[in-house]
Amino acid sequence: MLCDGGSRGNPGPSAIAAVLVGENGDEIDRAVEAIGRATAAAAEYRAILLGLELAGAHAADPLEVCSDSRLAIAALEGAAPVDEELAALVREIRAAAGGFEAVRWTWHPRADNEAADALVRDALWSS
Repeated sequence: MLCDGGSRGNPGPSAIAAVLVGENGDEIDRAVEAIGRATAAAAEYRAILLGLELAGAHAADPLEVCSDSRLAIAALEGAAPVDEELAALVREIRAAAGGFEAVRWTWHPRADNEAADALVRDALWSS
């Protein structure tokens, strides 16, 4: 599952997206939402939560969550401290991830996250 979040300004108008991809690389489903005013970091975390919801709706399990946010992935792996402002989102993500048999958190470069990134850009700049 690919996910991305972004904001025009920090904080500013924000959007999130998730793309569920099958083992063969084919897209299964996608979701995108404008989330109002948020920081870029909060948008990244909320995109992961959106992706978990999307994966749950399709009974995708086990799940690999891919994000281009090094900070979010490190925080979810327990390798980085979580800012107090984002702690509630991290708890919510961990609770949602608990509904899966296995979740792997994976950082990858933005270039490998184009499907989700494009959805976010479209949502941010089309309004």
